[in-house]
Amino acid sequence: MLFRSRTIHGGTDVLNRRIAAMAKNINVKPHYCGTEEHKVLMYTACDLEGHRGTDNKYYLLDFSRVLPPERPASALKMEHLFRLLRPEFLKMYPKPLCSDGYSGFIRQTKEAHEHNRELDEATDYLHNVHIPNFVDDLLTTLHHYKRRRTTAAVSDVVSAPDDDSSAINNLVAAAPRRGAGSLHNFKLTQLMHSRGINVRHAGCILLLLRERLDLRELRLRDAEYRDAQLLLNVEMLARCVKNELRLLLREKMRTIKVPLEQPYCRLVIDTCNMVFGRSSVSTRYWNSTLKTRLMDTFSCHGGLSSLERTADHDMKAAFIALGQRRSAGEMHPLALLFNRLVQCTGLKFEPRILDELERTAGRFDVPRPFDEIDLVDIGERVKHMNIVVVAQAHLFKMKDRKSTRLNSSHWNNL
Repeated sequence: MLFRSRTIHGGTDVLNRRIAAMAKNINVKPHYCGTEEHKVLMYTACDLEGHRGTDNKYYLLDFSRVLPPERPASALKMEHLFRLLRPEFLKMYPKPLCSDGYSGFIRQTKEAHEHNRELDEATDYLHNVHIPNFVDDLLTTLHHYKRRRTTAAVSDVVSAPDDDSSAINNLVAAAPRRGAGSLHNFKLTQLMHSRGINVRHAGCILLLLRERLDLRELRLRDAEYRDAQLLLNVEMLARCVKNELRLLLREKMRTIKVPLEQPYCRLVIDTCNMVFGRSSVSTRYWNSTLKTRLMDTFSCHGGLSSLERTADHDMKAAFIALGQRRSAGEMHPLALLFNRLVQCTGLKFEPRILDELERTAGRFDVPRPFDEIDLVDIGERVKHMNIVVVAQAHLFKMKDRKSTRLNSSHWNNL
């Protein structure tokens, strides 16, 4: 543990054993911190804090750097402190890696070069092997996911009365909107995370989609290719708009310093109209602010080619063109983006808005597609670790086992 930036404490034997077991479970490497004269064996990040409470239980604080970093690759200062590898990638990688790589905590130890070299190798493997393999994984997953749409439609048609042709037509038309196989329900972020890939690498994945697929494979997998390209763009653009909106809200808060909701609602609506409306202001916003944020936030310039990175390229028109050959019932690209933005920000709009966007994209043909009365609440989005989902899964599993045992004993008594 770091104390006043000078002294490093290794903790008690009991705490060390527990931290060592945790580190081994996530494939993090034990290492020395400090200097050769005064070095301490650490099992995770040097600045992880361990405390024993008045209840004699141990508590850990500050997990921000427990995961090892990727190799710094940009001009960002202290990049190794926040651009970290995902735990799913660590668990599938064959070697344990050092949490304090590239940091001053290990710089004066003789093992520092080895730790950093191993992180270099892991970063190269991630970008040159793991992410390229994910491209095929994404296309295959999309293929099977879209088959659910067809299966749902066919299943409903089979269950409809034979003499009710109108019911059959309505079922076929409504099947995509019920969610089976629809792109707006595809969990791209969860898929990337489950494969150990940070969303910041979506630009590289998009670039690989464009570069790797030859003409023959494009013909065979054209639908999956277009869907993957659209989903990656939607995810990156939604995050860029979310960050821009939060920045504007913070600036507005510093300016007005009044606890009123109306100015913030107006700001949200004005931003949404600037992003989704059909106007020269919207086009300029996409080609300047949004394009710059996209290139700065995501790897490989957000997947944009050298031509697309120029100010003359109409990024909004190119994005809309991705959905020109979309399947029947699929949402317009701007509707997909709006839907994802609402999920990312916690904005709450009138239900009729979302229903209308599922049916038609006509709302985006005007300069101001949204009005203040359309926004119900700015809301908030609470993020939590995967451990919450895992805990819920274990709870359902235990309930199922308990129910199964009760049913078995009931039948045995009979």
